[in-house]
Amino acid sequence: AYFGPRRGVEDARADAGLIDADGLVYLQLANTLASSLYDPPLVTIAEDHSGMPGLCAPPHDGGVGFTYRQAMGIPPMWRSILKGAPCSPLPIGRLASALCDARPEERRLCYVECHDQALVGEQALLFLMIGDAMYTHMDKASSADGSAKGARVRRGIALHKMSRLLTCALGGNAYLNFIGN
Repeated sequence: AYFGPRRGVEDARADAGLIDADGLVYLQLANTLASSLYDPPLVTIAEDHSGMPGLCAPPHDGGVGFTYRQAMGIPPMWRSILKGAPCSPLPIGRLASALCDARPEERRLCYVECHDQALVGEQALLFLMIGDAMYTHMDKASSADGSAKGARVRRGIALHKMSRLLTCALGGNAYLNFIGN
Protein backbone atom coordinates (compact mmCIF):
# COMPACT_ATOMS: atom_id res chain seq x y z
CA ALA A 1 0.00 0.00 0.00
CA TYR A 2 1.14 3.52 -0.73
CA PHE A 3 0.90 5.97 2.14
CA GLY A 4 2.03 9.11 0.32
CA PRO A 5 5.11 11.25 0.84
CA ARG A 6 6.51 11.22 4.40
CA ARG A 7 3.72 8.99 5.61
CA GLY A 8 4.23 5.63 7.18
CA VAL A 9 2.27 2.70 8.47
CA GLU A 10 1.62 4.48 11.79
CA ASP A 11 -0.06 7.42 10.03
CA ALA A 12 -2.26 5.07 8.01
CA ARG A 13 -3.26 3.17 11.15
CA ALA A 14 -4.02 6.41 12.98
CA ASP A 15 -6.07 7.71 10.04
CA ALA A 16 -8.07 4.48 10.03
CA GLY A 17 -8.71 4.80 13.78
CA LEU A 18 -6.65 1.71 14.55
CA ILE A 19 -4.35 3.38 17.09
CA ASP A 20 -5.62 4.42 20.50
CA ALA A 21 -3.48 7.53 21.06
CA ASP A 22 -4.60 7.87 24.68
CA GLY A 23 -3.66 4.25 25.29
CA LEU A 24 -0.19 4.81 23.84
CA VAL A 25 0.33 7.90 26.00
CA TYR A 26 -0.72 5.87 29.05
CA LEU A 27 1.80 3.13 28.16
CA GLN A 28 4.52 5.75 27.62
CA LEU A 29 3.82 7.26 31.04
CA ALA A 30 3.67 3.84 32.72
CA ASN A 31 6.99 2.79 31.18
CA THR A 32 8.60 6.12 32.07
CA LEU A 33 7.40 5.72 35.65
CA ALA A 34 8.57 2.09 35.84
CA SER A 35 12.04 3.01 34.65
CA SER A 36 12.47 6.16 36.73
CA LEU A 37 11.11 5.18 40.15
CA TYR A 38 13.21 2.10 40.75
CA ASP A 39 16.89 1.33 40.69
CA PRO A 40 17.45 -0.90 38.81
CA PRO A 41 14.51 0.01 36.57
CA LEU A 42 11.61 -2.40 36.24
CA VAL A 43 11.51 -4.57 33.14
CA THR A 44 8.43 -4.13 30.95
CA ILE A 45 7.54 -6.50 28.11
CA ALA A 46 5.30 -5.79 25.12
CA GLU A 47 3.25 -8.76 23.93
CA ASP A 48 2.40 -7.40 20.50
CA HIS A 49 1.09 -9.25 17.46
CA SER A 50 0.89 -6.23 15.15
CA GLY A 51 4.60 -5.54 14.75
CA MET A 52 4.04 -1.90 15.63
CA PRO A 53 7.33 0.00 15.39
CA GLY A 54 8.60 2.03 18.32
CA LEU A 55 7.32 -0.10 21.17
CA CYS A 56 10.81 -0.44 22.62
CA ALA A 57 12.06 3.00 21.64
CA PRO A 58 12.42 5.52 24.48
CA PRO A 59 9.46 7.88 24.98
CA HIS A 60 11.70 10.92 24.40
CA ASP A 61 12.28 9.55 20.88
CA GLY A 62 8.55 9.05 20.30
CA GLY A 63 8.48 5.41 21.36
CA VAL A 64 6.43 3.65 23.98
CA GLY A 65 9.38 2.68 26.19
CA PHE A 66 9.02 -1.06 26.74
CA THR A 67 12.21 -2.88 27.74
CA TYR A 68 11.54 -5.89 25.50
CA ARG A 69 9.17 -7.02 22.78
CA GLN A 70 8.18 -10.67 22.78
CA ALA A 71 9.29 -12.42 19.60
CA MET A 72 5.85 -13.88 18.94
CA GLY A 73 6.67 -15.64 15.66
CA ILE A 74 9.38 -17.95 16.96
CA PRO A 75 7.26 -20.55 18.84
CA PRO A 76 4.94 -21.27 15.88
CA MET A 77 7.97 -21.48 13.58
CA TRP A 78 9.62 -24.10 15.80
CA ARG A 79 6.36 -26.04 16.08
CA SER A 80 5.85 -26.13 12.30
CA ILE A 81 9.43 -27.26 11.68
CA LEU A 82 9.67 -29.89 14.41
CA LYS A 83 6.31 -31.56 13.88
CA GLY A 84 7.31 -32.47 10.33
CA ALA A 85 8.72 -35.78 9.20
CA PRO A 86 10.85 -37.34 11.94
CA CYS A 87 14.03 -37.66 9.87
CA SER A 88 13.68 -34.63 7.62
CA PRO A 89 16.60 -32.18 7.58
CA LEU A 90 16.12 -28.90 9.39
CA PRO A 91 15.71 -25.80 7.18
CA ILE A 92 18.71 -23.93 8.59
CA GLY A 93 18.23 -20.90 6.32
CA ARG A 94 14.61 -20.48 7.44
CA LEU A 95 15.63 -20.91 11.08
CA ALA A 96 18.44 -18.37 10.95
CA SER A 97 16.32 -15.88 9.02
CA ALA A 98 13.40 -16.11 11.45
CA LEU A 99 15.60 -15.99 14.55
CA CYS A 100 17.61 -12.99 13.35
CA ASP A 101 14.65 -11.06 11.91
CA ALA A 102 14.37 -8.07 14.23
CA ARG A 103 14.66 -4.32 14.23
CA PRO A 104 18.16 -3.47 15.45
CA GLU A 105 16.88 -0.86 17.90
CA GLU A 106 14.48 -3.25 19.64
CA ARG A 107 15.38 -5.71 22.35
CA ARG A 108 13.54 -9.00 21.89
CA LEU A 109 12.49 -11.58 24.43
CA CYS A 110 12.64 -14.97 22.72
CA TYR A 111 11.22 -18.35 23.61
CA VAL A 112 10.59 -21.71 21.98
CA GLU A 113 7.14 -22.51 23.34
CA CYS A 114 4.60 -20.54 25.27
CA HIS A 115 1.50 -20.60 27.41
CA ASP A 116 -0.68 -19.63 24.42
CA GLN A 117 0.02 -23.02 22.85
CA ALA A 118 -0.92 -24.84 26.06
CA LEU A 119 -4.12 -22.79 26.41
CA VAL A 120 -5.45 -23.89 23.03
CA GLY A 121 -4.85 -27.55 23.82
CA GLU A 122 -1.63 -28.17 21.92
CA GLN A 123 1.01 -30.54 23.22
CA ALA A 124 4.31 -29.44 24.69
CA LEU A 125 7.01 -29.39 22.01
CA LEU A 126 8.96 -32.31 23.47
CA PHE A 127 5.82 -34.45 23.71
CA LEU A 128 4.96 -33.52 20.12
CA MET A 129 8.30 -34.96 18.97
CA ILE A 130 8.51 -37.97 21.31
CA GLY A 131 4.88 -38.97 21.66
CA ASP A 132 3.98 -41.97 23.76
CA ALA A 133 7.64 -43.02 24.00
CA MET A 134 7.86 -40.38 26.72
CA TYR A 135 6.08 -42.82 29.04
CA THR A 136 8.23 -45.87 28.31
CA HIS A 137 11.65 -44.82 26.95
CA MET A 138 12.81 -41.77 28.92
CA ASP A 139 15.31 -43.65 31.10
CA LYS A 140 18.89 -44.02 29.93
CA ALA A 141 18.73 -47.77 29.27
CA SER A 142 15.48 -47.65 27.28
CA SER A 143 16.50 -44.69 25.12
CA ALA A 144 19.75 -46.46 24.20
CA ASP A 145 18.18 -49.87 23.45
CA GLY A 146 18.27 -49.42 19.66
CA SER A 147 14.50 -49.46 19.23
CA ALA A 148 12.57 -46.98 17.11
CA LYS A 149 11.05 -45.46 20.24
CA GLY A 150 14.51 -45.08 21.79
CA ALA A 151 15.73 -43.32 18.64
CA ARG A 152 12.68 -41.04 18.70
CA VAL A 153 13.43 -40.09 22.32
CA ARG A 154 17.11 -39.39 21.59
CA ARG A 155 16.29 -37.28 18.53
CA GLY A 156 13.47 -35.45 20.31
CA ILE A 157 15.65 -34.52 23.28
CA ALA A 158 18.48 -33.43 20.98
CA LEU A 159 16.14 -31.22 18.92
CA HIS A 160 14.55 -29.87 22.10
CA LYS A 161 17.98 -28.80 23.40
CA MET A 162 19.04 -27.45 20.01
CA SER A 163 15.87 -25.39 19.58
CA ARG A 164 16.53 -23.68 22.90
CA LEU A 165 20.23 -23.15 22.19
CA LEU A 166 19.61 -21.61 18.75
CA THR A 167 16.77 -19.44 20.03
CA CYS A 168 18.86 -18.21 22.94
CA ALA A 169 21.94 -17.59 20.77
CA LEU A 170 20.32 -16.00 17.70
CA GLY A 171 16.85 -14.96 18.77
CA GLY A 172 17.29 -11.85 20.80
CA ASN A 173 18.46 -10.16 23.93
CA ALA A 174 16.69 -12.30 26.52
CA TYR A 175 15.30 -15.82 26.76
CA LEU A 176 12.05 -16.83 28.43
CA ASN A 177 11.41 -20.36 29.64
CA PHE A 178 7.87 -21.46 30.41
CA ILE A 179 7.93 -23.92 33.28
CA GLY A 180 5.47 -26.71 32.71
CA ASN A 181 5.61 -26.80 28.92
